[in-house]
Amino acid sequence: MRSFYNSVQGRILFEVQKDCQGALKLYEENLALLPTITHPYTGWNVVMETQTGVINSLLCLQRDQEALEYLKQFESEINPKTQLKEYIYVLAVSGYIHTKFANYSEGEKYFLKTIALLEHSTAHQDNYLASCNNLAHIYKVTEQTDKGIAILEKALQRAKKIKELNNELLIANNLGFCMCKKRLIQKPNNWVCQYCKPLMKNSLGFIRPMPIVCWQR
Repeated sequence: MRSFYNSVQGRILFEVQKDCQGALKLYEENLALLPTITHPYTGWNVVMETQTGVINSLLCLQRDQEALEYLKQFESEINPKTQLKEYIYVLAVSGYIHTKFANYSEGEKYFLKTIALLEHSTAHQDNYLASCNNLAHIYKVTEQTDKGIAILEKALQRAKKIKELNNELLIANNLGFCMCKKRLIQKPNNWVCQYCKPLMKNSLGFIRPMPIVCWQR
């Protein structure tokens, strides 16, 4: 039961008390403890909680490279067919870290994997929309605006279909930024672009893996 207590208390420290260092200490204690347990508590996914807890705590502490190493190990242990939720988590966070490091080609690969997995699914729609949004961010900063517009248009239709109003508004906002950028490139002196230029000042920024966020400076 100690491993169960550590995972629950770790989540409380992380989510409620914002004590990332304290949470990481408990999760790391669990990493050492779990291999010695022959019959772990089954009412709570202690292993999953521990692994994601370590990664989230490291990210909170700005120890991104260490989190990426844990993610690589985690990914190798997951069966996407039976652990889809866990696999999507790994893809999303890995894509986020690579994008933060400006490894855009790697970030693109992870987000494309997530989108492909959920393209025809009705589950994990927030993750699908977030991955579309984040992929579009990569296309925006790598000057592939048309690709960014295409992926956001697809995401916007999905958000409308499943009636996710908050996500719909955020995606529409980011789509507007991309369209303004395209208009500025094509017709920089067009009078419409005078309205786009102030918007573009707020469109250059970073993203988080989940939930979807508006691009801001």
